[in-house]
Amino acid sequence: MTFSGEGRVRTSLLGLTGHQLVGAAYSNKQFKSIDQCLDFIFQNHRLATTDGSWAVYYNFDQLLYETDKHSGRGVGLFGRFGASDGDPNFLHYFFSAGVGGKGIIPDRANDQFGLGYYYLNVANPTLQGSTKSVCSYRTSGVRGLLRPRRYGDFHAGHSGDRAGSEAAARPRGNR
Repeated sequence: MTFSGEGRVRTSLLGLTGHQLVGAAYSNKQFKSIDQCLDFIFQNHRLATTDGSWAVYYNFDQLLYETDKHSGRGVGLFGRFGASDGDPNFLHYFFSAGVGGKGIIPDRANDQFGLGYYYLNVANPTLQGSTKSVCSYRTSGVRGLLRPRRYGDFHAGHSGDRAGSEAAARPRGNR
């Protein structure tokens, strides 16, 4: 069985709009480690199995300047954090934080912009009988977003990354 849920509340720190969100997921199923399309890589090896899987996450956004009270338009901070058991999930943990805004120019209520930093850690499975993981990958970077929205839901814009990464084998115990 798989169970998941999340809750989101609107906040009003110093009279400015914000949100807090927390969520979690759990499954008691037995998985092959990283039960995705990696099987073809390990043609003659068996993957370790693991019982259950879990993940938790938290998101927030908080305006620091709001064009009109409770409009959701202005400039503010955002942050996200997520973690999982790392096996069978690829993504072990993740966080990001930054500054963003929406609709701060009069007559351009739907334009969006942002600049943030992110870090993520990806862990791949171990082979049975092995004490080393196949791969561990960490990446971080800065991401920018500029999304002008002139006509309703139509938008044109660009988002870009400036990233660095590190790949390394790291010891992991058998499962």
